[in-house]
Amino acid sequence: MVEKKGSYLSLDKLAGDHHISVTQLQKMFKSLYGVTVYQYLREYRLEEAAVALLRSETSITEIALEAGFTNPAKLAA
Repeated sequence: MVEKKGSYLSLDKLAGDHHISVTQLQKMFKSLYGVTVYQYLREYRLEEAAVALLRSETSITEIALEAGFTNPAKLAA
């Protein structure tokens, strides 16, 4: 689902690549992982941000934006 840092596949593209509907993809994903696609991506972004916060001197705003949050305040929400 994550192609490269900060770049994510759309559900339409991912479903199309596997010849299933978006609804089927979402149901299968939740069945396998226990969370929705969006919950998974949010957790992934939070983990990426947490690692960056620990390992760099980069500002929180920059880290939030690099992790895919459009608003740095969402990192704390």
